[in-house]
Amino acid sequence: MLQSLRDNLKGAVAVIIVGLMVVPLVLFGVDSLFVNRNNTQQVVEVNGEAITEAELQRAIFFRQNQMRAQFGDNLPEQFISEENLREPVLDSLITRRLLTQQVREGGMAVPESQINEMLLNAPEFQTDGQFDPDLFRQRLLSVGYTPSSYRQQLAQDILLSQHVTGLSASGFVTEQELKRTAALSQQKRDFYYMTIPLAPVLEGIQVDQERAQAYYEEHKSEFRNPEQVTIEYLEVNMDEIAKNIDIPEEQLREQYAQEVAAFEADVQRRAAHILIEPTDDGSAQATLQEIQKRLAAGEDFAELAREYSEDFGSREMGGDLGVTTGETFPEEFEEALAQLEVGEVSEPVKTDAGWHLIKLVNVEGAEPPSFEEDRARIASAMKRAEAEDRFIEVTQQMADVTYNAQNLQEAAETLGLERKVAGPFSRDGGLGIASNPQVVESAFSDEVLGQGYTSPVLELGPNHAMVLRVTDHQEPRTLSFEEVKTEVERTLKREMAIEKLQEMGKQFEQEVAAGKPIEEVAKANDYEWQVSLDTQRTSPQVDRAVLRQVFALPRPEQGSVTEGFTTPTGDYVVVNLTEVTDGNFAEMSEEEKQNLRQRLAGMAGNMSYSAYEAQLKQTADIEKL
Repeated sequence: MLQSLRDNLKGAVAVIIVGLMVVPLVLFGVDSLFVNRNNTQQVVEVNGEAITEAELQRAIFFRQNQMRAQFGDNLPEQFISEENLREPVLDSLITRRLLTQQVREGGMAVPESQINEMLLNAPEFQTDGQFDPDLFRQRLLSVGYTPSSYRQQLAQDILLSQHVTGLSASGFVTEQELKRTAALSQQKRDFYYMTIPLAPVLEGIQVDQERAQAYYEEHKSEFRNPEQVTIEYLEVNMDEIAKNIDIPEEQLREQYAQEVAAFEADVQRRAAHILIEPTDDGSAQATLQEIQKRLAAGEDFAELAREYSEDFGSREMGGDLGVTTGETFPEEFEEALAQLEVGEVSEPVKTDAGWHLIKLVNVEGAEPPSFEEDRARIASAMKRAEAEDRFIEVTQQMADVTYNAQNLQEAAETLGLERKVAGPFSRDGGLGIASNPQVVESAFSDEVLGQGYTSPVLELGPNHAMVLRVTDHQEPRTLSFEEVKTEVERTLKREMAIEKLQEMGKQFEQEVAAGKPIEEVAKANDYEWQVSLDTQRTSPQVDRAVLRQVFALPRPEQGSVTEGFTTPTGDYVVVNLTEVTDGNFAEMSEEEKQNLRQRLAGMAGNMSYSAYEAQLKQTADIEKL
């Protein structure tokens, strides 16, 4: 939510800004006229200003949702628990508060018109391309922000973005730095290289029994199996239960008939208003009379709302407040609205917020859908209701029928479930159900593993439960030589082959270093060789391992530089570097120059901002309560 708004906040350090801001997922609305909150429990004071527990909890909630959206269901819940997130999120709030104080001291402000424009044009708040007040209201209520506090939050985000961007944009780079960086980043190298593959050498290696046994004895501590268990388990999942439920047609029709009989029209009134705040000199009444005269003359209510209304949340929408079922607005407001005909405007109505001229825009009354239209919903609801009953019934019975059971087969038959098996797996978990930390913890608990009991019912989710028993337990042990013989021989063969390959490579390396062309050495030994000219360190045509080695070599003073190395795959490569040509900043295109200048300036700006943030924290009076 509001991501597009954040994208429109210009800056060279978006990562810093996003990491700094606690992104609100709510929006403003007219409810700020009527809603108050009081969250007073303090967590920390920053230069005398409090950060409350409510602020911290809300920030943790947003961070959890952000991480769930980024990493999906595979993210362990304990990783995003309040315990793990509390300190880093609090630190982020402290940083934000320090920056806010700096912004305030600098006298920075955001025009109301800018906030209104951003909110009105945000697609997240629109339905079919139009601003939707009801969507505003739903999202406001869903998170607990007041409209005024949200507007303050958004204004604060804009100011902080400008502040951080201004600091970061102050980074600069000298011409000398540009030339030095261009010389390295645009550097080109000419080199030859030949590859001695591991595979043929590996095929010719034989490992004798005595050497393998000696290797095993020397590395015996590495050949250990961790403690492992195998479990049997019964699980009940409400979604799976629902899939197997079939509701007869006559029951669906009976349910539909009951719902139609109980149906009551849900009258929703869409309201608009013009708010005039009270004044001591009585000018508010004069203003109201002037508006009423213009309305009587046929002028448009929405245009007058934009001109006169002092509710900044609805003014730009022509005073539109969305719909109400009679409980959204203050009692006086709702009573006046209920007396109006569609299109009619009330006399001035007084509430705590001020004087309102209220217009009833339209009235919507819901009609019951047809059976065909509602059949799928009714079937889904009835299936889920029956599945919920079955789920509750089974989970309640599960603990009783599995208590002191020697195995779970009989319980499975009683409950109508399938007995399943998982494992072996270690304390690090395994595959499938064994990847669940709660299952692993239970399987290795003293009650289940130590005493041999069936686990209590584990609630793996709102609609997912299980019990388990350990059927096999393997203590950690050192594997015998016979069990790891193949692995030992494979390891030794590779080590011996690489050692032999390095000896061969060193010999070829010496020949090339002595002046023999690398292509002659390669051809004489039936190996492949290649030449790479004007090659940059990011060239996709050359293997990355070769490039890293080539650009790590010193510049040839006379002749060439030769060196060999073993690749991650075990092959041996001999490299002959013949020439190094530094990049020339003057020869770069204007676009390349500009990109380099911006990149270096951005790095300098980021460093400046980091130092600024560290200085703020170092000099601030931060007291945790």
